[in-house]
Amino acid sequence: MSNMSKKGIKPGVLVIAILVSIQLAAQEDPSRVSLSLAQAQQYAIEHNKTLANASIDIKKAQAGRWQAIAA
Repeated sequence: MSNMSKKGIKPGVLVIAILVSIQLAAQEDPSRVSLSLAQAQQYAIEHNKTLANASIDIKKAQAGRWQAIAA
């Protein structure tokens, strides 16, 4: 009997089995969404709170400028 057969499952085989099971579980997750790079970028732009807040701050500054000019 060789030394490897006494150990049972080889560590490499165990790691591969774990990775395959994780991948299969991820594929079955219905909440997971698959997007292209362009779609992901567009989603990030539309849902970026920092960008939205900056846009609101710009609008406030422009309104204040026009208010000062009108006065």
